[in-house]
Amino acid sequence: MITTKSGELNSKTAVNFSANYGYTGRAVKDYEYLSQQEYYELQWEAIRNTQLDQGKSAGDAAQYATDYLVDGALKVNIFGTNYPKPVGLDGKLVAGATSLWNDNWGEAIARRGYASNMTLV
Repeated sequence: MITTKSGELNSKTAVNFSANYGYTGRAVKDYEYLSQQEYYELQWEAIRNTQLDQGKSAGDAAQYATDYLVDGALKVNIFGTNYPKPVGLDGKLVAGATSLWNDNWGEAIARRGYASNMTLV
């Protein structure tokens, strides 16, 4: 059963309205993001350094990092099938490799949020 308020005889009508607005945002400035090229090169370097720490030679560590980067570590190749190994043995992006897309996910997840709440009684 739904009940509503009922008025009193010979009383004035009262209406209440309230509104609240707010927004969210970052309290501190965010870090600068790596470019896609920088990310791939740094991941390659991390893999190579792990191999060096395990006693591999510099050449073997570099070869492992180049081979393992896409299929083993990142599981995605934003440079497409024309560049199956986008980072060479020198730790640099191979010539001609350009990403197939360039989304700014940092901006999407850190954008300002808005909220509003209005009540009429």
